Amino acid sequence: MLNLVPMALCKTNGAIYVMISSPMTEPGREIYTVAEAAAILGIAPTTLYEAVKRREVPSVKVGRRVLIARKALDRFLEGAPGK
Repeated sequence: MLNLVPMALCKTNGAIYVMISSPMTEPGREIYTVAEAAAILGIAPTTLYEAVKRREVPSVKVGRRVLIARKALDRFLEGAPGK
């Protein structure tokens, strides 16, 4: 059984997302799902999906899953406004 710990709540477009800490979001991982990457960034998954769709964040689609490399997240943050 996974040890999931709620970290934060995020409300977007009427939906409430629970950001969790799990072995899947451990530092040192190189590839993340959109939900995991959004939790790391502290944004809603829909916001990250929109950035992927606009090609602001490079991603790879494997089946129905969209995967994002840690390096892509770092580059996305480097170009974030207000930095």
